[in-house]
Amino acid sequence: MRLLFTTISILLTSVLSAQVITGTVSDAKNGDALIGATLIVKGTQKGASTDATGKYSLEAKPGSILIVRYTGYQTKEVLIGNVLKVDVQLSLSSEQLQEAVVVGYGSKSRKDITGSISSISGKDLDKRPITRIENALQGQAAGVQVMQYSGRPGNELSIRVRGTTSLSAGNEPLYVLDGIPLLSAEGINPSDIASIEVLKDASASAIYGARAANGVVLITTKLGTANKPLISVNYSYGSSSITKTLPVLGTSEYIDLINEEYINAGGSARLNQADYTINTNWQKEVYRKAPQSNFQLSLSGGTNKSRYYYSINKQSQDGIVKNSGYDRTTARINMTNEVRQNLRVGTNISVSNINFKNVPDNSRVNQGGVILGALSTPPLIGIYNPNGTYTVNPLQAWENPVANIEAPINTTNTKRFVGSFFAEYDIIKNLTFKSSFNVEAYASKSDYFLDPFRTQYGRSLNGIGYTNTNNQLVWLSENTLTYKKNFGKHDFNFLGGYTAQASRYESTGGNVNGYPNAAVSTLNAGSRKIDASSSASEWALLSYLGRVSYKYQDKYLAEVNLRCDGSSRFGAENRYGYFPSASVGWRVSEESFMPETKWVDDLKLRLSLGTTGNQNIGDYSSFGLYFLGSSYTLNGTIYPGTRPSTIGNANLKWESTRQFDIGLDYSFLNYAITITTDYYIKHTNNLLVNVDLPRSTGFSSGIQNIGEIENRGLEFAIKTKNISKANFTWITNFNISSNRNKILAIGGAEKVIYAGDIPERGYSVILKEGGSIGQFYGFVSQGVDPLTGNIVFEDLNGDGQITDADRKVIGNATPKFIAGLTNTLSYKNFDLDFLFQACYGNQVLNATRIETEGMFDVKNASTTTLKRWKTPGDITDMPIAMFGDPNKNSRISDRFIEDGSFLRLRNITLSYHIPLKWIPRLKISKFDVYVSGQNVLVWTKYSGYDPEVNRDGNSSISQGIDYGTYPQYKTFIGGVKIDF
Repeated sequence: MRLLFTTISILLTSVLSAQVITGTVSDAKNGDALIGATLIVKGTQKGASTDATGKYSLEAKPGSILIVRYTGYQTKEVLIGNVLKVDVQLSLSSEQLQEAVVVGYGSKSRKDITGSISSISGKDLDKRPITRIENALQGQAAGVQVMQYSGRPGNELSIRVRGTTSLSAGNEPLYVLDGIPLLSAEGINPSDIASIEVLKDASASAIYGARAANGVVLITTKLGTANKPLISVNYSYGSSSITKTLPVLGTSEYIDLINEEYINAGGSARLNQADYTINTNWQKEVYRKAPQSNFQLSLSGGTNKSRYYYSINKQSQDGIVKNSGYDRTTARINMTNEVRQNLRVGTNISVSNINFKNVPDNSRVNQGGVILGALSTPPLIGIYNPNGTYTVNPLQAWENPVANIEAPINTTNTKRFVGSFFAEYDIIKNLTFKSSFNVEAYASKSDYFLDPFRTQYGRSLNGIGYTNTNNQLVWLSENTLTYKKNFGKHDFNFLGGYTAQASRYESTGGNVNGYPNAAVSTLNAGSRKIDASSSASEWALLSYLGRVSYKYQDKYLAEVNLRCDGSSRFGAENRYGYFPSASVGWRVSEESFMPETKWVDDLKLRLSLGTTGNQNIGDYSSFGLYFLGSSYTLNGTIYPGTRPSTIGNANLKWESTRQFDIGLDYSFLNYAITITTDYYIKHTNNLLVNVDLPRSTGFSSGIQNIGEIENRGLEFAIKTKNISKANFTWITNFNISSNRNKILAIGGAEKVIYAGDIPERGYSVILKEGGSIGQFYGFVSQGVDPLTGNIVFEDLNGDGQITDADRKVIGNATPKFIAGLTNTLSYKNFDLDFLFQACYGNQVLNATRIETEGMFDVKNASTTTLKRWKTPGDITDMPIAMFGDPNKNSRISDRFIEDGSFLRLRNITLSYHIPLKWIPRLKISKFDVYVSGQNVLVWTKYSGYDPEVNRDGNSSISQGIDYGTYPQYKTFIGGVKIDF
């Protein structure tokens, strides 16, 4: 009996114990093996992935349930019996329609979206090394123009969502990080990002009201999953170099030019060839190969009730201009916890420490500009004098560019904190209350010191020092209620909320000179106190918001948003603004009359209309302000006083943008092809414009709401899964968009606004009714007169003279269209990703050529001046060289307007997934190595360093000006990603 019981027990144990299950996972339609499909035994941590042939192997007990997942396919659960071989076939799913899309104060399924939203996943970001959050948007979203206007390390980028909507209130989008509206995108670590959504139309962005006129960028950071802890390490190292240098004259050619200038002006030769043997290449002395590195360490994980994500990141980047650089250290803590079944709490905290080493650019050599200095400093001098001081131009006491790089200590440090603390409470079923308290704070300090010995400028003032500090604290309290209700075929979602936000900003600065030596650089060491100042300002925002979403049978969609914002920045008569929006969607593909066909997987029409605002003006623009520090004398005694500086306007109100959008979303061939297209009209009124006032008011001008601008555009995006085979996949994303801008009103047909001042040449940009933002303004060149060598300018008014009345619009910096093309190819363990970015139809004012082709003073010149006019009868497009330029040949004209169109290979990355079977003992779940190139190639007709440039940064109205701007660079790096 005992023997029989023992035998039965052994048999039962063998039957019920785990057994090795093998099989394949394949496409249910074509039988192709699915590589990397995941299989997990339900309720356990046991799992496996399919290999390059779709095969798998794992241990499981009879009666267990096997969960099989693969991206783009429906998840399947399979009951394991007593068989040892289980083959699984998966069907394609509409997962991209079900994916969650973050929207303002919530999330939605892609299929339920009725607004215009572009999304970028964290997986796409991980495929290419980027340094700033704005880089992630380059070429990725239709209707979003991202301009890297300077190559300065760590420099911010300019973003325009569907064109320029304001002349003075800013045009950058609102950045919202994990629900916190930010002052800027500075300090965000791209490696921490899980997803980015760009809200482009009013329906999507109106929930942010007075700050949404320029679009909204929602950034969601990573959070762990309910799994074992995952440790991730990412390290990369590489170097950057200038994309090209510009040819300039050598010593002998320079001497010939200078002597010719003076002789043509009625003087005599100034330089003797025999006296100069040095031939310095200043671009070689200024530019360098610059190393950069990036290190990321993260820990993530969680349970069914709590999740966490921790990370630290260190990024270091030297600039291609010597002594410039950028260093950023960030840390992040994200946590959520289910305290009770109906109560959840969490926090998102990030801190960053950023250091800049600055060099001066965007200015002439005599103003310390390094880039123009590298092009225009004579080659006949060296860097240092025998006594260790820096050399200067022998004909004019201008420092050489290396002096402007090495001599000053010019640094900026910024510390930033962003924190969110929230709680969610389910009051009853489907009714949830959420409360959050958010803080953003930063402290920035800039220091400059120039010693009293090595430079002529430093010696003239016995050393120079200045310090400036800026501090700001912003707090935000938000409280919302959401309610979801289903009535049969009707689905409702309600959102209501109240927010309060306030900010305080403080700034102090000081400037001294008269240092005894270079041993102590702080301001107390300077004997002459030149200036000291401090300031403070505050603003507050009180808001109410609401949203109702409706869906019927997954066919008919509707949404209404309303936000009411009250801002301290605006006049007492217009302190509150109301920003409504409404949108509808029709999923035509769900209608019974639509045939079952591979040509229609999903078809949705969208229509939206709404209003958003712009509050990015000064904190006290509506008030009549006073200038402090005006002194007056009474009975021989000087007393401090004040005087009015600006006139008040109690009726000042928001700039308001009304936007109409009609769009289509279309997927077919089993979701292998997805198309999205939109047409929009953005009409902005109540633009803030400075208006001339009667002198009887005591003021020359005052700000009023009188302007109007309109943007119209078309966007098209397509995603295709070109090839999906066992060992090879190929996915393409392409987008293209066009925007047209028109100024409808700025205060009358005679009202003109000028911008883009070029030293000694005047304004280069004009804004007037009927025109567009981005127009260049100047003279029309008709070529070089063969008899005199002077430029012949068109006499537009026919008065026989060339005056300012002969200026006209001579170009436009706004592109006719922008486009991006991304390809992702995977072959076995190799991945190749590359991104092309295109910009067409924009023009650039190459004002750098005014300096390098002007031939009117003692600067060095471009080699293009070798073909200059010399004797009567010469046929050329390069005018006479003459000191002082009496004919003003170098005035702003279409001679300096160039085609700024380009096609750029923005990024290319090749990665290799090391097979884990090669390293079985290291307990590694992923081991990737990669090489990457950024800004590798650019095709353009532009003659300067790079056509993607703007001296005036993210200016609203002054665009496309190249005037000694820090050049773009190309970068090559290698790296490794490891998950433990």
